[in-house]
Amino acid sequence: RRPVLHKAPKRTGPILVEEYRFASRCTTKPIKAILPGPYTFMRMSEDQYYKAPRPFALKMAEILNAEALALAQAGATFIQFDEPALAVGKPDVTLALEALGIATKGVKAKTAVYTYFGSPNGVLEPLLRAKVDVIGLDVVSAPALLTRLKRTKITKELAIGCLDARNTKLESVSAVQSLIRAVNKLVPSDRLYLNPNCGLEFLPHAQALAKVRRLVEAARATRT
Repeated sequence: RRPVLHKAPKRTGPILVEEYRFASRCTTKPIKAILPGPYTFMRMSEDQYYKAPRPFALKMAEILNAEALALAQAGATFIQFDEPALAVGKPDVTLALEALGIATKGVKAKTAVYTYFGSPNGVLEPLLRAKVDVIGLDVVSAPALLTRLKRTKITKELAIGCLDARNTKLESVSAVQSLIRAVNKLVPSDRLYLNPNCGLEFLPHAQALAKVRRLVEAARATRT
């Protein structure tokens, strides 16, 4: 199930632009575009061509940059790069940030990097220097991140994954409120995003909607 690279990858045309336009026509709400991060794409693939991490990651960064530029031109105002590989083992932080800088270069939209399914090992502080506007962290899988955040000067907007997107069990409003209040002590509301810890595509549709509604209820209750 891993992508296998046999030759140099290339972008032959837009990948998500038409899907983004379709989604945008279905709602008056803003639509966030989500792309795989170049470092994670490299880490999760079987490389039989470059046989070296750096050229593969940087080439993917170039391809993803072209896609991000096209999405921004199509109207996307928020583009997220998913980098769960940064929360696994001991990632090559220097390479990951170099690739992310290429992927976001020249993009006229708010950009974000999200990690999930673990705690970024030695990556949290470097991520705050990354060329993105928002960093996303999963405090469901790694609740100890809250303690680390208290010891960290947060210089970017912060997104907090506070619902378990791989479990149908509904979180209580009070539990989510407590988490929101704890993070609000570190980051003001106008620089804070509340999310599931990752995509909800593995949950039944009704349960996914119930989770999102529960998050909205907690957020509104926290503001009152």
